Amino acid sequence: MNIEFSNMDIKEQIKFINSKTVTGMTVVNVAKEIGMSDKTLRKNLKAKNYIFDRAKKIYLLLESNEATTKERNNLVSKEVIKNDNKSIKPNKNTLKTEPIPPDLIQELKISLGEIKELLEMKEQIKEVIQNYNKSITPINEKVQQDLKIDKNKLSGELKSRLIKVYDNVNVEWITFCKNNNQFKMQDLCSVALLEFIEKYSNKYTTPEIIAKTRLKKDAVITKGESNEKKI
Repeated sequence: MNIEFSNMDIKEQIKFINSKTVTGMTVVNVAKEIGMSDKTLRKNLKAKNYIFDRAKKIYLLLESNEATTKERNNLVSKEVIKNDNKSIKPNKNTLKTEPIPPDLIQELKISLGEIKELLEMKEQIKEVIQNYNKSITPINEKVQQDLKIDKNKLSGELKSRLIKVYDNVNVEWITFCKNNNQFKMQDLCSVALLEFIEKYSNKYTTPEIIAKTRLKKDAVITKGESNEKKI
């Protein structure tokens, strides 16, 4: 140990150490400069009721004994714990609850029963939803149906009829017939007209509609608006 440091009284020693630590020197380096281990230095200072204040970086004297020193060191945390305990201490008044009305209890029992039934049927409900999702078709997805002709709906002699159709309809019709050339064009045309009639017969067979239809037969379609095609 440094003889000069050992000859100092405790106050002078503290003053010397603080002059080093306040500049940023660690207690370990101060102890090396003095010629002792930092553990020994800390132990000696603690025995004299000196503790190191990390915020101020200096040793301070505690005026009380060791027991009081520990109490002072824990004063803040004890106070916080005390306040927290007060804040969470149960209030006898708040623990008092009003009795639940019998009708409410009954409603709760019914609701719980219904929930229990739904949980028991969970797998069945799941299966129903899955089957439904498989059966529906997205709105933007077109379903291609197989073209079938019921010959039983077609009877009598074949009749020729001259009709006027718009050019875009005529193009689409010719293309459609070519794509389904396994059927005769006369059968396709007959079935198309028959299905249209069956679909809208209830809506378009009132006396007023029939009268208007007869009047339109006498109307002349402006030249160029439609093309005359023979089916």
